[in-house]
Formats: sequence, structure tokens, C-alpha cells
Amino acid sequence: MNYDQLKELSKSQTPADQGSGSELFRAIYKRKIPIIISFVVILALGIFYLKTASPVYESSVLLKKVDNQQNSNQDPYKRLMALESQDDISTEIALVKTRSVLDKVVKQLKLNLVIKKLVMPDGKTENINKSLGEYNSWLNKQHRHGDGLPQIVDFQYNSIDKTNQFFLTDNNDGKIGLYSVTDNSNILVASAPINNLIEINAGNYKLTIYWPAANDGAKFYFVVYDDISAFDMLSNKIVVAQKDNTNLLEIKVRDKSPENAQIIAATVVNKFRETRTEQQRQNAQSSYASIDSQLTEMSKKLKNAEDRLSDYQASTGIMNIDQNSNNAVNALSSLEAEKISNQLLLGQYEEKERQLNNIYDSKGYFDQTYLSPAQTTGDERAFTNLLQQLSDLEVKKIELLQKETEQHPDVISINSQIAQIKKQLSGYNQNTLTAYKIIINSLKDKDRKLNSLVGNYRSKIKNLPQKETVLAGLIRDKDVTEKVFNLLLDKREELRAQELAQLQDVVVVDQASLPVAPVSPNRNLTLILCVLLWGIISIVYVAIGELRERKYIKLEEIEDKLKLPLLSIIPAFSGKLRNKIDNSGNFKDRFPVLLSDNPGIAESYKVLQTKLTLNSKNPSKIIMFSSCEENTGKTTLVANLALSLVAAHKKVLVVDADLKRCGLSDLFQIPRDFPGLSTFLEKDLKAAPVMNLSNMFGQSSSDKLLSILPAGDVNENSSELFQSPRTVDLINALKSSIYDYVLIDTPPITRVVDSLILGKLINNLVMIVRYNYSLNDSFYWGINEIRKEKIKILGIVANACDIEKSAFRHKYGYGYGYKYAYTPSKTNKKKKKFSAAI
Repeated sequence: MNYDQLKELSKSQTPADQGSGSELFRAIYKRKIPIIISFVVILALGIFYLKTASPVYESSVLLKKVDNQQNSNQDPYKRLMALESQDDISTEIALVKTRSVLDKVVKQLKLNLVIKKLVMPDGKTENINKSLGEYNSWLNKQHRHGDGLPQIVDFQYNSIDKTNQFFLTDNNDGKIGLYSVTDNSNILVASAPINNLIEINAGNYKLTIYWPAANDGAKFYFVVYDDISAFDMLSNKIVVAQKDNTNLLEIKVRDKSPENAQIIAATVVNKFRETRTEQQRQNAQSSYASIDSQLTEMSKKLKNAEDRLSDYQASTGIMNIDQNSNNAVNALSSLEAEKISNQLLLGQYEEKERQLNNIYDSKGYFDQTYLSPAQTTGDERAFTNLLQQLSDLEVKKIELLQKETEQHPDVISINSQIAQIKKQLSGYNQNTLTAYKIIINSLKDKDRKLNSLVGNYRSKIKNLPQKETVLAGLIRDKDVTEKVFNLLLDKREELRAQELAQLQDVVVVDQASLPVAPVSPNRNLTLILCVLLWGIISIVYVAIGELRERKYIKLEEIEDKLKLPLLSIIPAFSGKLRNKIDNSGNFKDRFPVLLSDNPGIAESYKVLQTKLTLNSKNPSKIIMFSSCEENTGKTTLVANLALSLVAAHKKVLVVDADLKRCGLSDLFQIPRDFPGLSTFLEKDLKAAPVMNLSNMFGQSSSDKLLSILPAGDVNENSSELFQSPRTVDLINALKSSIYDYVLIDTPPITRVVDSLILGKLINNLVMIVRYNYSLNDSFYWGINEIRKEKIKILGIVANACDIEKSAFRHKYGYGYGYKYAYTPSKTNKKKKKFSAAI
């Protein structure tokens, strides 16, 4: 079996393994403690949020846009002449949150003023954080007037261009001082309280406060926000949306006070309708004034025409013309009336086009949302959205310029975005101007045709007798003027009706109601999100854990797939044991098998030494130990196994064959300059420099139960030394030596070839893997190299395992946790009561 086959074998799974419920349960169960802890923590955070988060209430208003222009919509020319404001729902949505609407709301509700807190002379602080209206409502509702809290009687302002934080306090001279929170500087001294009324006149705003407790040394903190900041705060509370593709418009306002949410929602609707009405009235009145002016002029012309006709009839005595001539005159007058009407409409189109071109030339774009849909082409919703973006960017630029210059990178970036949006708006405007040109050309073409017809009828009238011709002309002038006059009268009345209809085309379907329950925090939603978050975290944690484990060698694969025996599982050192090994001054404390308080570890080594004997058909006393990477605990395992064998009265020789690290020699505190294996192989020594260690562990030196052949000097040419004839002679000598076991510590298989060279000579190899550390790739590569060299593997030892959590606890953890315990008798301390404890 080659390396690639071994690797594929390690990755393969049976269908029963893949996605099986037992595997999933095992993956979750072994991580149950972190999963349970995460659930408790997330749930606790969710409950803490529900307990501490300020409730937010929502009040909504439902509006309906009524179409009152069905009849006039049939005539696009009339709609254009009236300059109606037929905004679609997207335009209405944009209008609700414009400065023209929200600034009025801010001003009416005085949202620029926010009460922050009251600090009493004894240091007690009451945090308030309420706007003016909300604060006064709270005072009345809580009956707090007698608690030293001031009442805001009046707050007036025109325009505020900078946000300031202030506090009021007594100056110890009977007067109240206004101080800046930023630097505690005194801004001004308010007028001396009269009847506990304090007046603060700061130029651009005036504040009147009723504060009976002002002279007690309390400090009253408040913030006066600039217009832009107040607008932003209010805008963030408002959500406007179309209701399910209908002509219904829903305005939602969220605030931490239910009363405030209701008041703001109602005020926003009122100011929205008021602003919209003003704009519609201006559009309608502009057209109305133009027609009224034309009516005055036409009235004069009509009277003049009637006088001329009457005078001519009186002077000539001719009152009428014949029927044919009368029909021709009526037809001509109708055509000329239509021609004049067409010319009026054409003039209005051309004037509007001129105005739009002037705006376009000065600004680079013009607002076409208030033009009638018949005037515009393209996507009006996109145009409205672009206008809203442009407005937001211009506000953002104003805010930024209060702190930075025009050369600041952020300002330059905003200017670039503004230019780009204007360019897009310009594209829409060009389509609109093109539509105007098409209509203007159509009206001009109609005028040419009317002129041709008028010329034909005038030729017929010229053939009449002279007196009848003059009379026909006077009758025609009077009829034409009268028809145009009546047409303008009808148009004025139509505009008046349209104005009244437009002022009422947005109606309130559902009024702003007082919220009963908060929309945030939502208890059920919060708990659901906590559970979902916990589930996601748990899934990710388990998935990462499983993926992480997949890169490590699994113990079950060693036996089931590689057919290698698992000789023993050595428990991981506890924190207490590790601390004792690192910090104890006693040399013996380095070796856990010698410590009486760790019977589980000692038992695991007994299992290993038993398996090494029972699992080998031809037992050999020379056993080499290796691994596939560093830090697997191989050297420590060899040393403790040797001491475990010594405890069973076996003679043991440990050989440090890792000539580059010399870890075993260091563990037994053998000096690096002491002659050792490298010395023997490199120099012509008669015998290997073996050191007797028995006396270091309390045994007789003469028994020679424990000896070591140290590494000697660090040698970079170790592979060449191990291929020398002296290595073969040494191995043969060890086979016939007095020792029951010769344990050879070799370097990792995947790092140097020393282990493979020695393995071919010894042919008894035990591989060490470290639980959750040894990688699949390196392990299978090492096994493949060993098998290519036909080296016999006695088995695998899993080191540093958490046996309590391992699925192999009952299979390989022999004796782990099973120990004898006793408790002294109360009557006789010398007697001991033994019991078996698992």
C-alpha cells in the first residue's frame, strides 16, 4: 500500500459513518460543556438586553392619495397649461422627509431643545434625556414639579447654526449663570429670577424657565441642537413607505415615549399636507394669475369689438348678412378662436421651456417631480430617488464644512458624488425638454394648418359685397374675441376647481394612535434571535471542531483501517501535575510513574509493557520508539516506560539515539559533554559508555536495573554514523546483553532518515502519536516510509489523551481512575478501612 492509497483510505468513510445521527450526536456531546455555556451566556445577554434596553414605541398614520384629475387627464394640453402637481407615490414619500416639511415639525415641537439631566447639590443625578415636549409631558404625568425639577415655560428661536451644551446654576449672588459644558466657561448671566421665572436670551434663541429650586445650587443640563442636527435626529425616527403597491402611504414614527411618537406622527402628517398644499397652491395660482391677466385684456378687446360692430350697424342700417355668409363667418370665427387658443397654449409651453432651460443652465438640472406626467418621460421614481440622494449629500456637505475646508478629501469626495448625481438628473431633464420640443412642434404644426383653413374662409368672405364684407369682418372679430374670452373664463373656473381638488387629494385614512406596547425590544423576537444565534454559533463551533479534528489522526483508524494494534493510551498530564513537574526541585518528580498520586498514568504504562510482550509472536528485547513529528512526548514516554519496567524488577537500558536533540540525556540530566552513542560510533572505543542510573532512583547500583547510553555530543552527521559497521556491532551486542529490555529513543521519521536506518537493523518499532496533535498527512507518510523499508511495527501508543472524554476510555483505559482509597477509623487511627473506588 503506497502513501496515496493510505491517504485516500484515511479520508474515506462508510455510508453509515457519513451524516449518521450517532456521529452527529457524538460530535455535539463531546463539546456539550462549551455549547451549554454559550447557551447560558447568550440567553443571559438577551435577558439583560430586555431588562436594560429603553423601550421604543411606534405610532403610524395611513394616508390615501385621491385622484381628482380623471377628467382633465384626458387632455394633456390642459394639464400642462394648469401646471398641475400630479406627484406619484414615490414623490410623496420623498416629500415627507424633506427639510421643507421636517424643519416645520422641529420648529413647532421645538425639538432643538433636549433636557439632559439635573444634578442636585448633594451630587445626586437624575438623567432625563427628553425633548422639550416630552419633558413637560413627563413632568405633568409624573407629578414631579415639587422635586426641584425646572419647567420650560417657553422656547423661541429663529435659526440655530451650531450645537451647544449648557447648564444653569446659581452664581451665589442671587443670579443664574449659563455655562458651557465643554469648558465650564460662563456664557451669560440670566436675569434675576422674578417669581422663580428665569429668562435666558442668547441672541438666536430665548428660553424661559420656571425653577423654584434654582437658588439651591443645583445644575440643570440641556442641549440646544443646530437645525441640521435636529433635522437628522427627527429624520432617523421616521419611516415612510408605500402600502402594498396601492395609493396608500404609511408614515411610521418611533420614539422612546409613546406620547411623543403619537405627537410627532400627527405633526409630520399636518406639516406634510400643509407643505404640499402650499406648493400646489403656488403652482395653481401662478397659472390662475396668468389667465386672469389674459381675461382682463380679452375683456377690453371684446368690448371694443362689440362697440365697433354696433356703430357700423347703426351707420349703415345693415343688421345681418345672408345665411351662407353667416355660416362662413361662424366657421371662420371658430377657426380663429381655436387658433388663438392654440397660440396661447404654445406661448405657455415656450415660456415654461425657457424657464426650465434657464434653471438647467444655472444649476445643471431642474426639479421635474412637480411637472405633470404628460410633460416628462423616463423613470420618475429613479428621478425622485436621485433628488433625495442629492439633498442628503448637500446636507452632509454643509455639516462637514463646519469642521473642514473645501480641500478636505471627504468634501472633495462629496463634491464628486454631487456632480455625478447632477449628471444623471441632467439626463432625465434632457428627456423632459425633448418632450416639450415635440409638443411645441406639434402645436406649431397645428397653427400652420389653422392658418391655411382661416385663409380659405377669408377668401370666401372677400367675395361678398363690400358693406357685407365689412359687417362680416366685424361680426367675426366680435365672435372670435367672445369665444376666446369664454374659453379663458372656463379655464379659470377649471383651475379654481382643480386647486380646490388638489388641496384635498391626500386624506388621512388612519389617524396617529397612542402606542400601547413597545415595538422594541421585542421579547419574543429577542429570544428567538438568541436561540438562532446560539444555534449558529454551536453549529459553527461543532463544524470547526470536526474539521480541525479531521486533520489529526483518529485512534479508530489506526486499528480499523491501518490494521495496527493500539498498545496503550497514556493520559494527558493534568495542570497540577504539569506544574509539579516544571517547578519541583525533586528530580524524581519529573517522572509521573514514580508519583503515588497518579496511579492512572502508572497503570497505563503497565498496560503498555504487557502489550509489548503479549502482542509480539517473536518478542525481542530491543525496541525502538519513534514518531512522525516533534513534541509528541516520545522521549518522556520512553523514560517513564523504562522506570515502569524497573519497578517490575526488569533490567533496562535506554539509548538516546536522537543525536540532534539529545532529549533523553537531558531528561536524566546527563551532561552534553559526557561520552555517549555518537562518541562510540565516531571514535574507536572498546565499549559503549553506558551509565548506571539505579542509585538515582533509590536502587542498588550493583543491580544495574536502569542504565543509559546517552547521546554524547550533538552530531549533524548522525545518518552517516548509523550506517557505519559499528552500529551493526552495537545492535548485535545489545541483543546478547544482560538487559531484559533495550529502549531506543529515535528522532521523528518525517524529519531525518536516522530512524529508518536503525529500524532496518532493529525491526521492532513502536510509533508514538499525540492525541489531537499528530497530523494525518505526516502520520500516513511516515507509515508508508516504514512499510516501504519493511520495518515491523509492533503497534501505536496514543500519548497525552483526555481519556475521560475519549470514546476509547473503556477499551484501552485499563485501570484509569481505579484506585484504592482508605479513610482512617474514628476509633482506631492505626486501623485502615480499604475500599475500591472507580
